[in-house]
Amino acid sequence: MYPYLRLASTLFAARCKPRLDMWDTTDLKLRVWPTDLDPYLELNNGRYLTLMEMGRWELAERCGLIRHVKRHKWGFVVGGASIRYRRRLTAFQRFTLTTRLVAMDERWFYFDQRVYRNEQQYTGALFRGGVLDKSGLVGTQQVCELMGAEWRPGLPDWVKSWTESDDMRAWDHPQI
Repeated sequence: MYPYLRLASTLFAARCKPRLDMWDTTDLKLRVWPTDLDPYLELNNGRYLTLMEMGRWELAERCGLIRHVKRHKWGFVVGGASIRYRRRLTAFQRFTLTTRLVAMDERWFYFDQRVYRNEQQYTGALFRGGVLDKSGLVGTQQVCELMGAEWRPGLPDWVKSWTESDDMRAWDHPQI
């Protein structure tokens, strides 16, 4: 089940924190709850993805993007993700999730998200996300202009390599 209460709590807390630029890094303090566990009593791999979504929601709220999305009746979409697990998190452990926008192209925003505990990195992920209206993706330049944010297209080599390798994958249906 989706953690709606955790999302509501994250968004409420984000409204009480200082405003950020979209290129700033957020640090979200979280805890592993019993509902986050898999049969091995560790944080479920799918729940990592959901918790990382909380980090992107927090950044969107703190930089003002959610306000524009609501105003235009847009939505958010994830267009891809790559995640690497290094260490286990178990019940009731506290950890920090960092979220930062690392790049954008004409269509997508790219987020680097990392999980830390005791100053050690446990997990890292790269997400491709976008803003969606009824006809498809809203261009990143348009989103940045609405927010009064700097539009900086361009991908670092590691993000570009990921997108190129993902584009080589065969698809049965057209992509978004």
